[in-house]
Parts: sequence; C-alpha cells; structure tokens
Amino acid sequence: MIKAFAGALFLTMGLITVKSKGQIKIITNNTQKTHYLEIAYDKAFVHKHSDSINYQKQFFKNFPSTFEDLCTIYGYDDKKGAAPLYNVAKLHIDKLFNLACVDSEKKATKFVGISLNGKWDADAVGYFQNNLQTFTIDKFATIIRLLNTYTDSDTISFWKFYLDIEDTDYRKKSYDSIVGKLRANNSKMTALVTEAYQIINKQQQNH
Repeated sequence: MIKAFAGALFLTMGLITVKSKGQIKIITNNTQKTHYLEIAYDKAFVHKHSDSINYQKQFFKNFPSTFEDLCTIYGYDDKKGAAPLYNVAKLHIDKLFNLACVDSEKKATKFVGISLNGKWDADAVGYFQNNLQTFTIDKFATIIRLLNTYTDSDTISFWKFYLDIEDTDYRKKSYDSIVGKLRANNSKMTALVTEAYQIINKQQQNH
C-alpha cells in the first residue's frame, strides 16, 4: 500500500516504511523500489511537489546501484518480457544523470557501480551507456580518481562496459578519446583501458 500526505510519503509494503521528508532511506526490495521510484519521479519532476529536491535525492538514492538491478527494473528480457519500468527507462535515466542536487562524486560512484559486470543491450542499458560516456568525458578527473581506488579487474570491467560498442569505428574513436586524455599522466590506467578495449574487440569479432 502506498500513502501520500502533504510533505511526506509513506511506502508500506511488507515490512518496509519509508518517510521521505527530512530523511533519505534506501529500499532494497526491487518490487517495492519500483513503486517508490515511480512516486519519487512524479513528485520530483512531473508535478513538482513542494519538497521536490528531497524527492530528487530519494530518486537518486533508490535508483538501482548494480547492473543486475538496472536490468531487473528497467530492462527487457526475451523470455520474461519488459521490466516494470521499461517504458519510462529513458526518462528516468536521463533525469538521473542530470540531477543538479547530487554532486559529481556521488554520481560517479553510482554510475561506476552500475557499470561493473555490465554488457551492452538495447533500450535501458543503451540509454545508460550513452549517458555514462558523456558523463565520463565531462567529469573525467572525477571518474579516474574514483577508478584509481578500484581493483584492476573492476576497472577493466568498467571500461569494458564503456567500450562495449557494436560499431567498430565508434568504438575505436571512444577508446582513442579516453587514451588521449590519459597517456600523458596515467600509464597504468591507459594499460587497463587498452586491455578492456582488446577484450571487447575479440568479443565483437566472435559474434
């Protein structure tokens, strides 16, 4: 059951209750999270509730933080069909990347986390990857600083998703753009990006 009051929203489904005003809580159950994301998005961006900034923060906090959850909530499965929020995936993902109330460091952490173990797909995953590529170039220093705290395998995983592009020329252009920014002062990251690029090239050749 979902109950909305002036200035507060309560999501009471199972054992979870979330009060949105004055605090930000994270819902871990994907079924409940789906409903809450719909409400938070509506109050943050559509009807612009008086507490819309708080709802924007709630939306960001409760947006999926892993690739698996992104697909479960926004993706499409050939056997199971469309995920619950498949039809609004582009709207939600575009807003996620453009939230002015969330700083770049928090965004980078969220976006890198989603990218780990990611693999390109159409629709939601494609929307996310496109936005990720733009964000990475725009906030390059922030992304690199964060990736420097990750293991080599996770860093390669991020770049594999970033470079998982079907068009060979565009993939090469994306790789060259990243390496061009890195070569002068980060040889280790350049090597990891190159390894990811080589892996993706082999995978694409085998398709």
